[in-house]
Amino acid sequence: MTTQESVTTPLTNRINDTDRLSSLYLGLGNMIYALSKVDGRVQEQEETLVRQLLAQEIHGDVALHAFLVLEDCDVPVEKAYDFAMRRFVDNRAVLSKSLSNQFISILQRVAEAHDNVSRKEQEFIKRLRRDIQRLV
Repeated sequence: MTTQESVTTPLTNRINDTDRLSSLYLGLGNMIYALSKVDGRVQEQEETLVRQLLAQEIHGDVALHAFLVLEDCDVPVEKAYDFAMRRFVDNRAVLSKSLSNQFISILQRVAEAHDNVSRKEQEFIKRLRRDIQRLV
């Protein structure tokens, strides 16, 4: 690509699938944070499990970093949810049904990290399923 082409080619056309996948995991980190925070605060059991689960994912480091930064900054749940959904919408070209199910499974496991899944967490996951289903 020449310099002239790089100036006139929209950035979204120059993003490859690896970048898009990484961006989806950035969204996942935001979504995990929002879920963990929806019932008041991120619980220790949730954070421990998040670290374990994301260590097994290809771009888990991106998701974990997002989760930790959001927790440190005490970002409101809706802001984190909205940011995650923008990542999912913008990168839906690589958001397969399989990957979306994997993300939901991770969120479900995080919700189950402590004694029982709260009503707010159940509603959150239901909302996410509905929103993600529209994209895949």
